[in-house]
Amino acid sequence: MPLYAHALGEQTGKEVSRVEYWGLKQGKPVHRLRLKDYTQKHGLQDHERDQAKMEDALDRVARHVTNVREGNFPADPPESCGCPFFCPALDICRVAGGVRDKWAWNR
Repeated sequence: MPLYAHALGEQTGKEVSRVEYWGLKQGKPVHRLRLKDYTQKHGLQDHERDQAKMEDALDRVARHVTNVREGNFPADPPESCGCPFFCPALDICRVAGGVRDKWAWNR
């Protein structure tokens, strides 16, 4: 969502205050990024926690773009992956969500 918020701000030239994903079946927001809060007493203020999430996400994107431009595609499996460090396919593995069973690739 941080990328969508950034792209929307760039496209419209306006500051984005909130972005949401809505679940169609639930009929309610399932994920929300609040970049600004508004109260009558304090007016419009940054929502610091979500601003930090936004900055972190954009920094990660910049690192990925730099890696791609340099031809580097390092494996970055999640801790839930369970793959052994010696897996011969570690650098090209693209198992969605990572392999849960550390020996599943060998079966």
